[in-house]
Amino acid sequence: TRSRANIATFFNNGARARGLIGAGADGRMGTGDDILIATGETLTQVQNRVLGGQNIMSAPFFLSTPGFATLNFRGGIRVGENSEFVFILENVLDKNYRIHGSGTDNPGVNFATRYQFRF
Repeated sequence: TRSRANIATFFNNGARARGLIGAGADGRMGTGDDILIATGETLTQVQNRVLGGQNIMSAPFFLSTPGFATLNFRGGIRVGENSEFVFILENVLDKNYRIHGSGTDNPGVNFATRYQFRF
């Protein structure tokens, strides 16, 4: 969940430490009019934009995750009685997708090889 307190903590600590915060109209750092350099927004403006309004105190990160389908190929070739090479090509169409609740996107086009030996 995102909240005004979480956003303020990042704005005043993480973003400031990374050099993403600049002095506002008064020209002094550490005052209420400091801005997020990338957008020119004050902390209050960032909170209102991220949460979706002035009177909203918190909001969930994601309400839903869209469905997805990927095109994948797997094949192999036997090399002798006990071994084989496997070739894997995943997400051929380079679809951007994420598993619900994971918080991260899955990789784009992916190629892998595997050697299996059975004994």
